[in-house]
Amino acid sequence: MGIVMWIPKTNVVLDEGKLKSVPEVNMNSYNCYTLVLRKSSEYVWSGDPYHPLEEVRNNEYKPMPESLQAFVDKCKKYDLENQCADIVKRCLFHEKHMIEQFGDKFIYDYLGVKPFRRSIMINISPDWKIMNNIPGIDYSGRDKLYRDFLYRVIEMYLTSCHRWSRWKYVIECGSDGTFIHAHIVAEINKDHYKSVMTHIKKGNINQELRKSWNRAIKIDCKEKEQKGIFGPCPIEEHCWVNGLKGKWAVKTTLINNSDILKDKLNYLHEELKPDSHKNASHPMYPLIVDNWD
Repeated sequence: MGIVMWIPKTNVVLDEGKLKSVPEVNMNSYNCYTLVLRKSSEYVWSGDPYHPLEEVRNNEYKPMPESLQAFVDKCKKYDLENQCADIVKRCLFHEKHMIEQFGDKFIYDYLGVKPFRRSIMINISPDWKIMNNIPGIDYSGRDKLYRDFLYRVIEMYLTSCHRWSRWKYVIECGSDGTFIHAHIVAEINKDHYKSVMTHIKKGNINQELRKSWNRAIKIDCKEKEQKGIFGPCPIEEHCWVNGLKGKWAVKTTLINNSDILKDKLNYLHEELKPDSHKNASHPMYPLIVDNWD
């Protein structure tokens, strides 16, 4: 569709307790300015709209309003004068100023699409040191404990800042019913976009989730102490203290277009998962928390 390509590297993730090599989907990076160029071109090429190599009729063609056309003409003139070879940088540069000048609503009304915000998927795979289920033993107390603890960690992280404008997540039990983990889809807050992207690129999501994890342990220790379950328990002695320190405990994937976003949101629902990723039937799982709509 003539949009900027962002190609991630092949990654290794912890999936249902097993390390798997997962080549991520090659994502098209969403860019309003590039989409405007395509929408306003009667003939287009599926690659860079600046340099059409093979022209084909654009079935989505729509003439631009005069004010937007004048802006685009200035951008093209700027590119020619400055000889910027990096299409990603120049499109991001023009997109930023286009949205500042015209506003989201004007641009999306012209494009005829719903607003899209860059998002992220966060997979959390704690090392709980869960023992295998033994027939005849009731593990409902343990499973509720793990579910409630992970829920607390996720809520503490998501609500501790203004990085995310909305989110949806699921806490699951894995294919054997013993691997409690979570998948989060969170939309980047446009008002803090630059700082959030820095937060992501520096790997701070892992760090902040681990802080939330340790804060949740402190709360857990305090609650048990107050209930008389045991005496003072230093955090370093808690059995879950290293639960998110593993290399694969927290993994993230940027979501750069609406098709991938839809796919990731669907993945949070058991009935929409591929068979190889389905979880065991469990009375307490999955737990879905929806703050998206």
